[in-house]
Amino acid sequence: MVPDLFEYNSKSLIDLLSLNEHLSQYFSMLREENKKINLVSRETIESGLEKLALESILPFEKIACCLFDNYLDIGSGGGFPSFPISIMKSIKSATLIERTGKKAAALKDFAKELNIESNIIEQNFDEIKFEIQFNLITMRLVKLSNGLLAKIMKLLKDDGIFVYYSFPAENINSEKFSFRVFETRDLAILKNDKLAQSKSFTLFANNRSV
Repeated sequence: MVPDLFEYNSKSLIDLLSLNEHLSQYFSMLREENKKINLVSRETIESGLEKLALESILPFEKIACCLFDNYLDIGSGGGFPSFPISIMKSIKSATLIERTGKKAAALKDFAKELNIESNIIEQNFDEIKFEIQFNLITMRLVKLSNGLLAKIMKLLKDDGIFVYYSFPAENINSEKFSFRVFETRDLAILKNDKLAQSKSFTLFANNRSV
């Protein structure tokens, strides 16, 4: 599948991020906690937090809905993309899945300090039986198979959207699953105005086209 290229005003997004006090607070807590446990890489801590936050909210340039009742993030790690999304977007309730105990504990502390309504689940995604569906699901740095995608799509409400922060594997069934791939080539690295490498994200939809 050939990705759709789109342009956006990266400076306006950067300015928006830099003005958000809760996001700055999250960065500060993440830097401090990362001294104890490896939540994100040292390179990211030193110069990449703002860039990761920007990448986290970029897909919402292509998502019409602005209010999400139930949000699910799979493999939350250090909190990207879930915390920038929860801070910058209208999220009523977030469920974050992180199987590593120390990381899950850190995420709980972050959410409490930031007053984010969330449920942090310390389990593998495959082990969890959900009683609700979600109108927003995100996943980053996890390989997407047809089997995993099928389970995710069953958890998605009819009007929901699944954001996969990568290019889908070639074996993903494009006839069974409705999706569009977007690629951005003009993402500015914040402090030196050089261009970053191309970034892709994929939007999957339930029972409708995207």
